[in-house]
Amino acid sequence: MVEGVERMYNDLNEIPPLLTLALDAIEDFVYVMHVHNDQFYYSYVNRSAAVFSGVRNEDIGKTFFEYYAKQPEMAHYLHNKYMKALSAGQSTRFEDGNVLPNGNLSGESIISPLRGPDQRITHLICVTRDYTERSRYEEKLKFYAYYDELTHLFNRRFLYEYAIKSGTLFLLNIDNFKSINDMMGHENGDALLIQVAARIKQVFTDGEIICRLGSDEFLVVCQNNERLPQQTAQMM
Repeated sequence: MVEGVERMYNDLNEIPPLLTLALDAIEDFVYVMHVHNDQFYYSYVNRSAAVFSGVRNEDIGKTFFEYYAKQPEMAHYLHNKYMKALSAGQSTRFEDGNVLPNGNLSGESIISPLRGPDQRITHLICVTRDYTERSRYEEKLKFYAYYDELTHLFNRRFLYEYAIKSGTLFLLNIDNFKSINDMMGHENGDALLIQVAARIKQVFTDGEIICRLGSDEFLVVCQNNERLPQQTAQMM
């Protein structure tokens, strides 16, 4: 490791404690690489990046080729990626969803240059979005789009978009539900809705579409031709 690079690491170790805490608190991966003679040296990684990549304090000062000595494909991949950003001389975006040579799945990355007083690029700062967290976020958005948050039944939007087959419709509601809410409180009202949803699912166990339309209204699209509507209704 060259002396100038080592001195720069010592400078970066003087990052204000509050900023370090802030960087360690975010879920994105943050890497700061020092640029010297077209090589990139680990200068700083936040906690999320350390967990994902395995880079530790003792690895600060290493190049990609030194850290990934046993994985040369990974070293070349990262080196070429940072060289593209260095050559561009401006923030460069790399799309997510790429399988890295080490088998990990890369999220979207943005690599931005940090320039010194002479306008030469001294560091490259890479912020990578955790692809796993993004997938969980997208799954959560899909859940809230098509499911009722309280009962975990399908909602009205799902019914409109996906219930296209014909079948027997069961429209259910709870008598005097407003009075129950007013007298016993909304928490007890919610508990009752959850119990009713569970009982409906016990009756309809053959893949029927069960929706909560809103408040105390439920709709079941029964596509089982063997069910007799009147007998099934009496079971509820």
